[in-house]
Amino acid sequence: MDLREMKDAGARRHPWEIARAHALRRILTGIEIGPRGAVLDVGCGDGYAAKAATLGLAPCTVFGVDPSFTDEQIRAVSRAWPGMELVRRLDDVPRAAFDLALLLDVLEHVDDDRAFLADVVSRFVKPGGHVLVTAPAFPSLWSGHDAFLGHRRRYDLRGLLDVMEGAGLATERHGYLFASLLPARALSRVLEGLRGARTGSDLAFAASRLGWTARAFELTWRIENRLLLGLRGLDITVPGLTVWALCTKRPSSSPATTRRPAWTRRRSSARSRKGPGSNSSS
Repeated sequence: MDLREMKDAGARRHPWEIARAHALRRILTGIEIGPRGAVLDVGCGDGYAAKAATLGLAPCTVFGVDPSFTDEQIRAVSRAWPGMELVRRLDDVPRAAFDLALLLDVLEHVDDDRAFLADVVSRFVKPGGHVLVTAPAFPSLWSGHDAFLGHRRRYDLRGLLDVMEGAGLATERHGYLFASLLPARALSRVLEGLRGARTGSDLAFAASRLGWTARAFELTWRIENRLLLGLRGLDITVPGLTVWALCTKRPSSSPATTRRPAWTRRRSSARSRKGPGSNSSS
């Protein structure tokens, strides 16, 4: 969950988050983490996504980084996920130490997504290590929810793969999630054009109204995402509201060729029309 949504959504875990975590766990099936392995979650939000997505992996240390952390939020996340290392700056993370890096709905918040990803890959991911990225799909679906969460952009699959391959990564698997949400987001986009943009969190808006139907939504999206991932195994791509890619760091990736973006050097960033954030719904 994005840190902006912790106050709005309270303790209730949105079914979208749970369904996405199950899909990520399936995507990561087969990833090898050594006996002293480590996972880096960049833009970790409240920590749920990384902890839930890595349950199927070998025991490992998870480092969570989020520049928006307040002291109170760090204490809250530490209580929720004991043993998770939490920091505000990437500079406080061990170099070349990670078997897996997660950037879950993060790149869309960064001004220079290419330089940022290249910096993370070159400085922190072991050669042969994996990087999993998710992002909101399709620029044409930009909405008030994107503005609220501080997005700079949305991605199509080819655009995301271009960014990842430019960061010294070799693509292993890719696809989309949450296909059933595309029509709803498209309709929302049309209505915003007619009535004006609604700003706010989709997670908070929905969670306060779902009640007993939350479990039904969760199961529906879990089944749907499992089907989408199965179709990808047959080389069939069905578009969805979230785009994802799992890549491996190429041995030739070199930290000397990348420029460190500002997000790695300071805690806060501007809250413009598309200001920074992390781990948000698409």
